[in-house]
Amino acid sequence: MAMMKPMPFMIKSMVSHLFLKEILLLSTSFSAFAFTSESLNKILLKVVSTTMTP
Repeated sequence: MAMMKPMPFMIKSMVSHLFLKEILLLSTSFSAFAFTSESLNKILLKVVSTTMTP
């Protein structure tokens, strides 16, 4: 019985670790996406302003 006790805790910690990893990955990719979209917006604005001005 003493050996069976830590198992759920181990599984729980493993799951939480994976969960944290996923969140970290998601936030990193999200910030990268936000950065690229921001630069894309700037490029688009530049292109539009250069084509709009006579």
